[in-house]
Amino acid sequence: MQKVEQINNSERLLTKEDFGSAEEEKERFQQRVLAMQNKAEPIYIQFGCGPRPFSNFLNVDVKPLRLNPSHHQKMKISYEKMYKNIFYYPWLDSPLPIPDNCVDFVCHEDMFEHLSQMQQFLLLAEVKRILKPKHFHRINTPCLADSMRIHSEFSKGYEGVYQGEWKKWNHINLITRNILDEMARIVGYSYVAFNSKNGSVSGVEFTENRPARDRDRITGNVFADLMK
Repeated sequence: MQKVEQINNSERLLTKEDFGSAEEEKERFQQRVLAMQNKAEPIYIQFGCGPRPFSNFLNVDVKPLRLNPSHHQKMKISYEKMYKNIFYYPWLDSPLPIPDNCVDFVCHEDMFEHLSQMQQFLLLAEVKRILKPKHFHRINTPCLADSMRIHSEFSKGYEGVYQGEWKKWNHINLITRNILDEMARIVGYSYVAFNSKNGSVSGVEFTENRPARDRDRITGNVFADLMK
């Protein structure tokens, strides 16, 4: 699975104005899923897609921030190729408008840590509901244990605790492997496979971009496939 292809200069680009209200986007997402389901097409979803929507995934995020022409890292995405697969609305504020057991794969990277503990459980439960049995929920998120080991000096007490994870990156609730494993089992996932960057056991082709140079590429993030 590759990122969105480079566009030609003649192609029309997506803009914020191409997307409707939250309710319109929610309905458009619902109709796209149902249409794919009726055609027996595989349904892959990436939540929190940010600047990296995948071409054969349904990509869902809250706001199209980088479609703003003034944004210094403006995304250049083909309208013709990608509009039908990108949706912007507050998707975690309510149940997803799609049936049980209809999705083949769900993934997200560097998103889980931006959710509250309550939102993390909402996400885990809702993805489990929509996944087909024995299919996977892929999570790639910064590792709290690795960050604390590297950056903190706990012998100094309060002053030695590394606070950058929250203050620098606006993270809300970070996890470790053990935390995620317990959360997944509480929610009812049948199995959790911990692995490495681009090491998913799901069999779905996609490219993970995180972590980059800001973290250790092996231990800096928690990489996990949660089987329904």
